[in-house]
Amino acid sequence: MKLHILEIINLLKTGKVENQHSGSITNALIGTATIFSLSYLLDILLIISLITFFRFFNIDIPRNQTINLLSRETTTYLLLTTIVTGPIFEEIIYRIGLKFTPLNLTLMTIIIFYSSSSIFFLLPYSFQNIIIRASISLTIGLFLFIILTQYNNAKKSLKKFWLKNKVYILYISVISFGVSHIFNFTLTFSIVKYIPFITLPQTLAGIILCYVRLKYNILYSLLLHSSKNAISILITIYFWRN
Repeated sequence: MKLHILEIINLLKTGKVENQHSGSITNALIGTATIFSLSYLLDILLIISLITFFRFFNIDIPRNQTINLLSRETTTYLLLTTIVTGPIFEEIIYRIGLKFTPLNLTLMTIIIFYSSSSIFFLLPYSFQNIIIRASISLTIGLFLFIILTQYNNAKKSLKKFWLKNKVYILYISVISFGVSHIFNFTLTFSIVKYIPFITLPQTLAGIILCYVRLKYNILYSLLLHSSKNAISILITIYFWRN
């Protein structure tokens, strides 16, 4: 565990993991499980600290929207979105692009455009609009993939930029992942200024998931992400029902 902590610290300094895993799947799973334990321990300590902070300064503790969803959506829907589709989308958006390849950037572009298109174009939720968004996103992704695979200069320039700015790309990934989870909470004007504190657990999770993605590969960060979400949502469902 000490090695993982030191490598995470180095990741935050350099934007890379020096000793990337190249061993067996079993060792990778053991490493991921160890990081999972470390992550949950840090989560508990951080959440306790945040609750203490909010209560000490007499600040209303934001209400997690998951409680509201439990009364509106089915358990199956919540489990599907928090354990399967949510982690897949978020790992592709925030972490697959940490390693530069034309395919990684194409997948990241497709999912980012698909996820944001309903907001930018104010499209209501419907099957037809899902098809339209998916078609446009795939077209843009295909166009990018062709450029990166057929035009070597474009690929070299972008790869050079990616490698030169890997620390900034890492922090963009971590911060945007954390801030995006602000929508998990019921927001009021009085607590908006505390967004960096409210999303601190998610920001920490973003750091750890980036480390796992770079140390092992995207499948292990997806496994860690899904496992953490699974425990959180199952605990929430249990207490809500009881």
